[in-house]
This record gives sequence, C-alpha cells and structure tokens, in this order.
Amino acid sequence: MACVPATIGLARLVHAGLIKANYSAAAASATASLFASAASASFALILLLLTASTAVSTSTSTTTATVTTDIATTGIATTATTTAAAAVNAIVATISALPASLKQPISPPNLTNFARAVVGTAAGLASLRVWKLSNEKRGQTATRVQFEALTYAISLILAASALYYDVWLIAIGVSQISEAHSLTLRVRSMLIDAKRLPGPALWVSSWTSFFLLRLVPHALMLYLFVTAADDPATTEW
Repeated sequence: MACVPATIGLARLVHAGLIKANYSAAAASATASLFASAASASFALILLLLTASTAVSTSTSTTTATVTTDIATTGIATTATTTAAAAVNAIVATISALPASLKQPISPPNLTNFARAVVGTAAGLASLRVWKLSNEKRGQTATRVQFEALTYAISLILAASALYYDVWLIAIGVSQISEAHSLTLRVRSMLIDAKRLPGPALWVSSWTSFFLLRLVPHALMLYLFVTAADDPATTEW
C-alpha cells in the first residue's frame, strides 16, 4: 500500500520541480502524468516477464534436462537442432502457461511483494489522474474528461480492492501495461498545449498501441476472468 502515496508523491515532486523550472502549470501536470504512466507501464512489463518466467520454470528445467540427455546420447552434431527445438518448446510453454498464471487469484510467493508494488503504483496513478481530471477545465472536452475520469476511478477501485483482499494482483498488475498507450496520449496533449500539431507518426502509434496494448489485452483478460469463474481451482480463495 505504500506504493500508492509514493507514486502520488513522486509525481507531485516532479510537478513541483517543473513549476520551479518555470514550466507552465499545464506542461508540468502533463509531464507528471507522463512520468506516472511510464512507471506503471514499465513495472507491469517487468511483472509480465517475471510471471512468464515463473510459469515456465518447471517446463524449462525439464526441457534442459532433455536437451542434455539428447546431446549426450546423439553427440555434438545434433546440439544446434536440439537447442532450437528446446527454444521453440520454451516459447510454446510460455504462451501456454501464462494464461493459467493470470487466472490464479493468489500470486506466487516469489512475486507477491512485487505484484503488490505494481498494483499499488497503478492505484497511485489512478488517484492522481482522478484528482487531476476532477480539477480540469471542461469546455469542449467535457465528455472526454468525464469518461477518462470514470475509467481511472474504476481502475482505482479494482486496484484498491486487489490490495485489500490480496487477490488477482498478477492479472491487475499486468493489465497496467495499457498505460503505454496513455503515454502517446500524454505526448499528444503536451504538443497541443505547446501549440504544436501532432504528426502522423504519433497518430499511428497512438491507435496501434490502443489496439495492441489496451483493447486486446483487456479483452483477453475479460475472457480469462469469465473462464476462471467456471474453474473450481480459481474460486476456492
């Protein structure tokens, strides 16, 4: 839970530093949000990699033992082929094992503390964004602001609930990789505030990251949660 005020505090520290450096309030606020989104997305990516690594550790050990046996039996000539096959098997094992790990409500012991930190960072970011959006001037963007505030409020509720009950930390933590899409939105807002027109590259990256890092992962996460509801192994917590 300490990560919640820590994230807010660091973002506010960045904001205060930029104000002292004569940045405008809008630029300082956008940069602080950019920092918080980058931190949340980075931690989520690390958690995803650690979860994948943990999920296939047993399979990898078995594969390595098989490779060693094959090399000892058939000789050095088949080393490259066997190693390539082992790499393919490891990739397949990762893809197969990761969904099962995300469906588990209880985090693996070796990942629990880091998963809590990731979800706490997400809660801090959501709190920061809800606070900022609630104080933002409305005008023509009122609908967009209200919708974004609602999504972050939902994110805050989910993250806070996960931290309180200590369940679904991995799934909620990994889903924060979608904040990488928010980075492109923050950059676009900063360009607009600076009276600069966002280029086509930013437009393409924004929509690409929306589909690949936000829409598709959340759809898959929803599917995993729906299927997990029918699995007794994931509902006995």
